[in-house]
Amino acid sequence: MELIKKIENMSKALSAQFVIIGTTVFALTVAIIVFDVQFAFLGQFPRPTVRSVAKTVAKIAIVASFLAVAYYLLREMYLQARKRKLALSAVSDAFVKTCISSLRYLHPLFGVCALSLLLVHAYIMFSGWRGPIAHPRVYSGVAALLFISALAILGLKLRQLPAQRMFRSLHRYLAAGFVLSYVVHKSL
Repeated sequence: MELIKKIENMSKALSAQFVIIGTTVFALTVAIIVFDVQFAFLGQFPRPTVRSVAKTVAKIAIVASFLAVAYYLLREMYLQARKRKLALSAVSDAFVKTCISSLRYLHPLFGVCALSLLLVHAYIMFSGWRGPIAHPRVYSGVAALLFISALAILGLKLRQLPAQRMFRSLHRYLAAGFVLSYVVHKSL
């Protein structure tokens, strides 16, 4: 339990530095893309290698997205369990509360990381795309990117105006749209 408290304190400290960390991550993303546009770094590798790099970046982005969504899912499950008066041991209850708290602090950072990684993924895939642009996989990928971009913009707005319930529900609907477009993207 002591380890979980340390993790919660570290996540709280990271959350306090959100502006610096988020800006740095996003600036690195832009720098990677500009660097490749300028020097054609990825063009030196065979196309299958570049595609596998893009797919790996996308997988890491999906893990970051899942961790961002995990806060909401775990919190809702916990609230439903409390509402239905399901008994949790004191240790389990404290553990779940600490996990929810840690994920709450890290939620914006995971969101920025997911957006940045998906931008890199989209850039790599478009730079090496040889098929027709009018492909359902491209459309669903662009939709997923638009959803997560809107999520990030709305998330920044929510940090400024945390009491806005309408923004919170819109944030959830956009997250559902992102998940749906991702599922469509992967199924094609």
